[in-house]
Amino acid sequence: MSSVVNYTSVRDMWSSLIGNDVVKNSMSVNAFESMRSILHFNDNTNMKPLDDPDRDRLFKIRPIVEHLNEKFSSVPMRPSLSVDEQICATKTHHYMRQYNPRKPHKWGYKLYVLCDDKGFSHQFEIYSGQTQSRLASEPDLGETGNIVVRLCRKVPRNVNYTIYCDNFYSSLLLFSYLRTQGIFALGTFRRDRIPNIPFTDKKEGRKESRGTSVEFTTNVNDTKLSMVSWRDNDSVMLGSTLCGVVPMESIKRYDRKAKKYIDVPCPQIVKVYNKHMGGVDLMDSHIGRHHIRLRSRKWYFRMFYHMVDMAVVNAWILHSTLSETKGMTQKEFRTDLGVTLCKIGSVNTPKRGRPSNDSPSCLKKRTLTAISRPPKDVIRDKTNHWPIWDEKKNRYVSSWLGGREGTGGTRSATTSSC
Repeated sequence: MSSVVNYTSVRDMWSSLIGNDVVKNSMSVNAFESMRSILHFNDNTNMKPLDDPDRDRLFKIRPIVEHLNEKFSSVPMRPSLSVDEQICATKTHHYMRQYNPRKPHKWGYKLYVLCDDKGFSHQFEIYSGQTQSRLASEPDLGETGNIVVRLCRKVPRNVNYTIYCDNFYSSLLLFSYLRTQGIFALGTFRRDRIPNIPFTDKKEGRKESRGTSVEFTTNVNDTKLSMVSWRDNDSVMLGSTLCGVVPMESIKRYDRKAKKYIDVPCPQIVKVYNKHMGGVDLMDSHIGRHHIRLRSRKWYFRMFYHMVDMAVVNAWILHSTLSETKGMTQKEFRTDLGVTLCKIGSVNTPKRGRPSNDSPSCLKKRTLTAISRPPKDVIRDKTNHWPIWDEKKNRYVSSWLGGREGTGGTRSATTSSC
């Protein structure tokens, strides 16, 4: 609910003026804060000491990470998958906090995520600075290559699945290994990771006309790869085991000298990369619009809230995909989900015995219209509070009579009747 309505403090949800009735009816503020103060996800007595080399830095939230990865990977994957890093923004001073100038939130915990082209997260891994273990059948492809291999362990083999990544992860050995596993790969490359391929120098490439492309093919461990250099605003280098330059297509680009849009030839590998690469960025945009805004001094609570946001976004994407009609917005989905979770366990049982005066059956029999009691500020302002005389003698119960019935011909504006 805090991701839908922005409160400056969590206690404002129970405020008598601006509070949320659904939250207030589910539990008290003291019960909520007491539950959050003792909330743990793992047994701290089993945590290894700081000087132990096998100590897991994510021990406090490891069960949550493993459980969500198992549930996310159980959903059938789409053929186009992308690997990229994600930032869980935080202001805390923690040794696992990273700085990434290319992200909207520069400081935070870093995650490596495997998403499809609709933004659904199938696997994620939290960066902790520790070297992750490899399986016996997996080669050592460097730190970045091993990340892609770990995230792709549950990707179906030999059914035309494609992994898209940027130049932080791409390497010839990684693409060759994925192809031997029956998975295609496509991504941008850094020049120092493409040895012995006669591409023009970066300075010379800037002198080429816009839209110029050069393609070379190479074999790495009996795997054929296509390497393409394309000149747009700057020289871009891409590699793939899926496609190459042909078929060439035409795209629109703005020419500053001519002050108009011109047609620029574009290789097929660039079109495919731009179409399917932004899955992780799409999930970031979904979480950025609505995310849990609760704050805590415990570092792992911020990570826990981020993982809950990932689960909610995945559920919303599944709901929109499987819905036969037009799906609801993320805000509507989060609102319905929050209301449903707050009402779990509440049972409305009918009362026994004679109905009270506040029951609907008694309210229907009354003929008098109830007048609400004014606020105290209005009662005590000493301005024009006189009795209202009425010729009819009506029966009423006034609050100052202590619940006894009486008759009278007057009814004051400062007296509430039932």
